[in-house]
Amino acid sequence: MDRLSKYLEKNPKKALTFDFDGTLATIQVPWKIYSKKMVPAMEKLSKKHKRADFINSHLFENAVVAEIGEAAAKERWRICEEFEVNELTGFIEHHEMTNFVRTHSENYAFIIWSSNARPTIEKILKELDILQVFNLLVTKTDTWLTKPDPEGFNLFVKQELDTLLPGWELRDVLMIGDSLSDSGAAKAVGMDFFQCTESAEED
Repeated sequence: MDRLSKYLEKNPKKALTFDFDGTLATIQVPWKIYSKKMVPAMEKLSKKHKRADFINSHLFENAVVAEIGEAAAKERWRICEEFEVNELTGFIEHHEMTNFVRTHSENYAFIIWSSNARPTIEKILKELDILQVFNLLVTKTDTWLTKPDPEGFNLFVKQELDTLLPGWELRDVLMIGDSLSDSGAAKAVGMDFFQCTESAEED
């Protein structure tokens, strides 16, 4: 029995919210190029934030979007999507997680809450032949603020769960991920978290 199945045997859930990159698959892209594009663009927009003041890019980008608003969010979406579409060379499937998804699609509501662009996620899930088992995808290009901020859950996941699981409670939902942003998002929402790797990755 895999680790997630063992966890769920002791901690029953109705809905599983997966991170994407590092959890279901690891995308192969040159992240240094992403930083070279995103950081100057965000610093140019901001009047008070610098990347060096934050422990990771997610927090820095979120701070600039919170400061500037829609213009920063749209620039962030544009850079992210163009980078992933143009620079993606492949991916590594995480079989423990994808096999679980394939064999338990009738048992849970499946959701993805990711800081990657929608085209990237949909392309890879189609190649893995598991796109159809997910009830909802919440991506970086759907929200202003990414994990660990709870915006994606509050704006989209809650409404989907209201439809799929009327009367649901936070104790019915599990966040599954590999990073500090994932565990931070789960904490911000107030739901349980399952670490799919041996230790949390820095973003």
